[in-house]
Amino acid sequence: MRTKLFTIAIMLSQTIFLPSCSIFYNRNLGSCSSSSIEHARAIGTFLFEYIPNHIKINDSIQFTIKQVFAENQYGYYSHLDPSYTIKINKSQIVVITEKKIDEVKGYSNTWIFSNLHYDNPGILSIEYNDSIPPDTIRIDILRRDINSVTGLADSQNDEIIGHFTLIKKINKNVH
Repeated sequence: MRTKLFTIAIMLSQTIFLPSCSIFYNRNLGSCSSSSIEHARAIGTFLFEYIPNHIKINDSIQFTIKQVFAENQYGYYSHLDPSYTIKINKSQIVVITEKKIDEVKGYSNTWIFSNLHYDNPGILSIEYNDSIPPDTIRIDILRRDINSVTGLADSQNDEIIGHFTLIKKINKNVH
C-alpha cells in the first residue's frame, strides 16, 4: 500500500511539474515567426529573402538588420504538442535585428517603425492576409512626441525621421 501511494505521488508530481521543464511548454500559440531563414526553410515556411537598402536615419537611433525574409505564417496546436500548421493563405515579412529592438534606446516610446510590429526580442514582422508580400516595401521610422500631461507617446504628431527599403532578393540559381 505504501509503495502504491509513493508511485502515485511520483506520477502526480511528474504530471504537474515536468511540463514546466518541457521544451515545448513555452511555445507561442497562434501565429508565429521563424527565428531565422534557416529555421523557416527547415519547417517549410520560407518564401523568399529581402535585402535592406538605403537605410537613412536623421537621428542618433542605431540598429542593425541581420536577416529579412518572407514566410507563410504558422502556429502550434498546443504548448505541449510540437506539431504546427502552416497557414498558406497568411504570410508575413520577418525582420531580425542584431540587437533586441526593444533594447535600442527609445524604441516604442520616442520612435517606432511605421508598419513593423514587435513579435519577440529581435524579431519584427508585417502580416499579409490572402496575399504574398510585395517585392519592394518602404519602412518609415517615426519620431513620437511624448504627451507632457500623460507621459505617453502621442501618435497624432508622428514625424518621419528615417526610412529604409526592403527589396526582394533575386535568386540567381533559378533558370
